Amino acid sequence: MLYIPATLLALSCGIVVGWSTPAVPYLQEPHPLNDGTNATTIPITDEEGSWLGSLTAVSALLGAMPAGYLSDMFGRKRMLLTLAVPLITGWVMLILAGKSIPLLYLARVISGIGVGGAQTITPIYNEEISELRTRGKIGIYSEIMLCIGALFAFYVGAYASYLCFHIVSCSVPIFFFCAFIWMPESPIYLLMKERTGRC
Repeated sequence: MLYIPATLLALSCGIVVGWSTPAVPYLQEPHPLNDGTNATTIPITDEEGSWLGSLTAVSALLGAMPAGYLSDMFGRKRMLLTLAVPLITGWVMLILAGKSIPLLYLARVISGIGVGGAQTITPIYNEEISELRTRGKIGIYSEIMLCIGALFAFYVGAYASYLCFHIVSCSVPIFFFCAFIWMPESPIYLLMKERTGRC
């Protein structure tokens, strides 16, 4: 059961991936400014919406490429905890950005870096802490949680308010961090670093 907290980060990644489906249509509509006037926000364009949907996938490459090397240097556990930070930062920026396109773009890039790194290291951690007979089964939990996260984004984003959707989504990596900080480091990593006393 040690693999369950690690897969919470994959759940968070799935929510990031599914974000654009409910969020972009909302951002493409005018909304009142609530400043006592009849003024409304300026809707984003289709091109801006497309960039918001694709920037996470592009920036995930930036997070995935060095992730394996960094996890060998600093440890799987430490890197997974570190990767919660860009996911939390991305959600906070989306909450504060409103319809500011540069901030929305930046939030999606930061989140994408976290997604790429997390989706590289989570399966490594899960497989390294599992027994040989269950390794294949546990290895797929990361992908299952990614899909559940996307489904969560589609469902919650369709029925919750824009702000509520972001707050709930931000709570997932925070909960991951609080739960995962108590988990052990991968025994394979400890053996690589000849720290067998902690296995």
